[in-house]
Amino acid sequence: MRGRTYRYLTEEPLFPFGYGLSYTQYKLEDIRYDDGKINGTVSVTKPSRIMPKGRSAVVQVYIKGVDIQEPFKQLIGFQRVAVDHSGKQTFSINIDPYWLRQFDEATQEVVPIPDGKEITLLVGFSSADHDLIELTTKK
Repeated sequence: MRGRTYRYLTEEPLFPFGYGLSYTQYKLEDIRYDDGKINGTVSVTKPSRIMPKGRSAVVQVYIKGVDIQEPFKQLIGFQRVAVDHSGKQTFSINIDPYWLRQFDEATQEVVPIPDGKEITLLVGFSSADHDLIELTTKK
């Protein structure tokens, strides 16, 4: 799958996964990971004349792979966030424990990431590296 999907792509794609899901430019603020949830705020940075009403952003959460066997990043959650008239909206995305797994070389199986192990989550509006905020935390 190397070079065929965002999960294993080494170069910058022309249109990253999630590209074009919003007509307006947004910014993420106060991103944190608590008890299996990504919490934060979406705010409008550049309103669009195309869709003045019903603005919404699709916030995506990826887990970053830690070894050569794993994808570089993998989508593990997303949520459409409707931004109100104030230009800000808070959100919370539940992360299913199923996605917090890794390949175990010894057993040749996919197993849960052990508690206390450091994981890296990426939060943004597309799979493009420049569009993602990196959160390093312990599971």
